[in-house]
Amino acid sequence: MRCTLILLAAMLMLDACAPPPPVTQSRDALWDKYAHRSVDDILLAWSTPQAESKLTNGSRLLTYRHSTIYDAGNSYNCEVTFLAPPPRFTIENIAMSGDARDCQQLADHGPDTVRPPPPPPPPGFEGAYYR
Repeated sequence: MRCTLILLAAMLMLDACAPPPPVTQSRDALWDKYAHRSVDDILLAWSTPQAESKLTNGSRLLTYRHSTIYDAGNSYNCEVTFLAPPPRFTIENIAMSGDARDCQQLADHGPDTVRPPPPPPPPGFEGAYYR
């Protein structure tokens, strides 16, 4: 029984260290979810895009971004753009670029900025304000 628990713990630790899927896999997941669906479905699911453009042929481009910001000022980003041509304005193309982890977050959870929680206070400071 103990060996099973140790093996399970080791497998969980290895899984946590596994690299994220490539950006193309995250883009494909979005394609499976939104391909040929109305641009309104994206707007309802993900709210207002960070950027929206209208091309000369009338097509709409919706751009969403996801950023993870770390305390040292480092950030990782991913950007996805949906193309919806007229007259039906259904998603006909998806472009995605950026950090693989952030693109996975964007594909799985939609656009937002994630800041990891602060580290716990040092021992003895649990009740005090610590930042």
